[in-house]
Amino acid sequence: IGTVDNTFTFEPYSNTDTANYDITVVFGKLTINKIVTPIVITANSNSKMYDGTPLTDDGFTFTTDVVAEGDALIADVEGTITDFGTVANKVTGYRVVRGADDVTKNYTFGESVDGTLSITKRHVTLTSASDSKVYDRRPLTNSEVTVGGDGFAENEGATYNVKGTIIDFGKVANAFDYALKTNTKAINYDIDTVYGTLSITKRPTAIVYNYGYDVKPDTVSGFADEPYAKMSDPVRTGYDFKGWDAQLPALLPLDTLTVTAQWSLVTYEIQLDTFETITYTVEDHKVIDLNDYI
Repeated sequence: IGTVDNTFTFEPYSNTDTANYDITVVFGKLTINKIVTPIVITANSNSKMYDGTPLTDDGFTFTTDVVAEGDALIADVEGTITDFGTVANKVTGYRVVRGADDVTKNYTFGESVDGTLSITKRHVTLTSASDSKVYDRRPLTNSEVTVGGDGFAENEGATYNVKGTIIDFGKVANAFDYALKTNTKAINYDIDTVYGTLSITKRPTAIVYNYGYDVKPDTVSGFADEPYAKMSDPVRTGYDFKGWDAQLPALLPLDTLTVTAQWSLVTYEIQLDTFETITYTVEDHKVIDLNDYI
């Protein structure tokens, strides 16, 4: 920008006698004015979900149709953020160049506009395992925890203390606690916990009463470790019941139990008029002819 004289020289025509003229030379002015339309530079805005790495963006925009053809506007933009939140992305400097020449003075600049850099939280769901089994007198546990949603950023995470346990018939929540690793900041996460379910189902079982001879066994069915109706002592002609070959449990057993009746022969006596005594059992396969004793 600036003003210079528009200088010139002249040469009279050959037939012109300068003695006949008073000639005054007046130089005009050549002026280049500063562009008054303000250029406003706006720093880029940007955002991303937290991933443990810094977010930067040195891009910018500026007022169009102002910078002359052949000129280039260069701006410095600075801003950085790593954790959840928002910071300004600022224009810290600018210049206009034509080749190697700085021509910034030829332009008018308005106040630059900051952009914003934002980090959003990761949404994580922690779900403990669900599991089930048939009752077996042993506790049911499952320490698995599944990470869902956006998950943790690389090399970040948590440790888990799963506390759910069940041993008897029913259902319980597979509750757990978690602790973030030392390199994992809570501010960068929204974490939901979901408890799985631990279930124990009843165990079908039975006691089979085998009478030890050609009579159909009786069966008492139910579920393990529950009360049951006790059977009356069996009766068998010619035998005394001595008990079962295994002790009957107070509650139904874990697995089907078969017990077999134990018998002893009854010995019968016949007193004859001759004062003799005859003995026999139901297992004696003989015919007694009382005439033999007359």
